Amino acid sequence: MHTSIRNRIIILCSLLVLYSIVYQVFIIDKLLKFSTLISAAFIIIMVSLAIVLLGFQRDKRTSLKMNILYKTSILVILFFIVTYLLGFLVGFDRNAYSRSPLMILNNTLAPVIIIICIELYRYILIKSINKKSVLNVVITIAIIIFEVFITVKLTKFLVLASAFKYLTTTVLPIISTNVVMTILCRYGGLRPVLLYRIVMGTYLYLVPIVPHFSDYLVSILGICFPIVLYIYVLGDVRDEFSNVETTKERFSIGNGIVLTFVICLAMLLSGLFPLVIIGVGSGSMHPKIDKGDAVIYKKVSLDKDIKEGDILVFQSGSKLIVHRLVKKETKKNKIYYVTKGDNNNSTDKNNLTIDNVKGVVTLKIKYIALPSIMFHDYIGGRR
Repeated sequence: MHTSIRNRIIILCSLLVLYSIVYQVFIIDKLLKFSTLISAAFIIIMVSLAIVLLGFQRDKRTSLKMNILYKTSILVILFFIVTYLLGFLVGFDRNAYSRSPLMILNNTLAPVIIIICIELYRYILIKSINKKSVLNVVITIAIIIFEVFITVKLTKFLVLASAFKYLTTTVLPIISTNVVMTILCRYGGLRPVLLYRIVMGTYLYLVPIVPHFSDYLVSILGICFPIVLYIYVLGDVRDEFSNVETTKERFSIGNGIVLTFVICLAMLLSGLFPLVIIGVGSGSMHPKIDKGDAVIYKKVSLDKDIKEGDILVFQSGSKLIVHRLVKKETKKNKIYYVTKGDNNNSTDKNNLTIDNVKGVVTLKIKYIALPSIMFHDYIGGRR
């Protein structure tokens, strides 16, 4: 690859990151009402600049690309079939975004422009480099930063309780989607990527009724579905990686492990199941639980399910606290819980009852919440 092309790609990616910073520092505070339109105008300019600097290579049709497009179409259809079948279990809501054609237009115009232009930008840059270039990673990271910064206000990470939430419900789906879209764009071209992004990015604005899923669960689906798409389509591009049978087997085993991990993580994060995972943002339970660890807790609703010595997860104001139950006290025929962090000098000053308790910790996972905690601390330190 020519050095000048590499330099042009680095400049284009740098401009994307620079705008993301300006968006967070200035646009989101001063021009919030017009922020989506400004981002749409900017990404149009970026695509135009990319065409000027790198040119536009026509997306040639091949049997591989057509098969990938076909498989992507099938999987998108299956996504709607499965989610709407689940809707019969959880119920449906009237879609507030699709009340009128004007409302649909207002809600979808700028986002659709952004989606299309992001994928055009990705396609132009990726087609300018070879398949093994490290610039594939640079391009993907630049797009991830852009999408994260125009989607989430970074001050949301100042509140520790929301830092882990936004990391798992917004940042991780964006990362998952963009990593898979880069691979899909590389081997399948522009068509399957546009199909996936436009349909998945706009259907919530168009359909009159939607399954009664929580925002959390919708976002978790955003993590899982791109990975499922990757695994499903991988069979068509596997030969691009290697012709060795053992490598294929290794891919199959790896795919199964990744998919199993993602499904388990989705179940734990959704809050719909008896076990839930949360990040720990302080060292009050050291050495048993350290800052940056994650804990899995089992939901409880009865006092008999809680005993002295258990580590509880309970609500205190807007925060979730992870402290040990020291003792139970009965006052006026009501049971109160006295809790204390193992690393604290005194017990907690609260009137904790079963209504405040979310669950009992059953397992900890070392360091898994460190990214969200570190990001929270960094954003907090910058203010």
